Amino acid sequence: MSSLVSIMCVQRMNISLEILSYLTMGDYAVRTTLSPLFGKMADKVGARKCLACAIFLTAVAYGIHAFMTHDNAIVLKIISVAINSVAGA
Repeated sequence: MSSLVSIMCVQRMNISLEILSYLTMGDYAVRTTLSPLFGKMADKVGARKCLACAIFLTAVAYGIHAFMTHDNAIVLKIISVAINSVAGA
């Protein structure tokens, strides 16, 4: 999760630092767990297809931020971090 997006979430969307800390820990846990699995998948399917999928998922994860409001910020941030964690693995 980029620091600029995190600052925006804290200042404008009133998401607490505690929630962002839990999301960051979860992000690292998912990436650490899925990296070996995705490495094997890249060997079977091909690295180019896996990288294209990762770029698309990252764009979707950052595109979700365009739809954030004060009411749904926490839910959309959790969804965005989950998608970005899988894409980053």
